[in-house]
Order: sequence, then structure tokens, then C-alpha cells
Amino acid sequence: MAANAPPHRVPAREFGPPSGNLKTGRGPTWPEVLSGDDPVAIWERLEVFVRSAVATNDADFDELTQGFFLLLLATERFDFYREERFSDAEIEVDLMSLFRLE
Repeated sequence: MAANAPPHRVPAREFGPPSGNLKTGRGPTWPEVLSGDDPVAIWERLEVFVRSAVATNDADFDELTQGFFLLLLATERFDFYREERFSDAEIEVDLMSLFRLE
């Protein structure tokens, strides 16, 4: 990330391979979804991610998706991914690093 980037940006993370828990390869990739700038498509892709990242079926997936969606919007993370031209795998790894169940 450039030194003159606005302070509200979340810094880039180091990337490794996507987690084996993620259902990659289903539907459009993150770059495709984000380039369309369609909030519904972004929500649907994020919901797939959340369902793949959560180990229990007892979770409230709608609530988890909503909270994570709002966090990503508030931190302008989706814009950051577009601007920095993150790959699908890089976005998945970064989302996993940001996603916390507490």
C-alpha cells in the first residue's frame, strides 16, 4: 500500500493459499462480482464465503453476513480490493483473516 494512502484504508495482508474450507470455483469470482458494483451480487458472494468459513450449521448466517458486509463497507474494503486489483484467491485469504467469530 502506498505511503500516501488515506488512513482509513485497511492495510494489505500477506497472502497464502486459500483455506481448504472455502468453496472456491462456484459462481462468479470476487473480482467479477466487485467489478459489477451490484450490492445484491456482492451480498450473495459474501454469504457463500461466510457459510464456507463457519464450521457450525447452528450459526445465524444472515446475521453473520450482515455484520461482515457492513464492516467491509464501512472500511471501504471492497473498493480497496478493486483499486489494488486483488485476485480471487487474495480476496478470499484477506477475508478469512478479517472474519472472526467472537
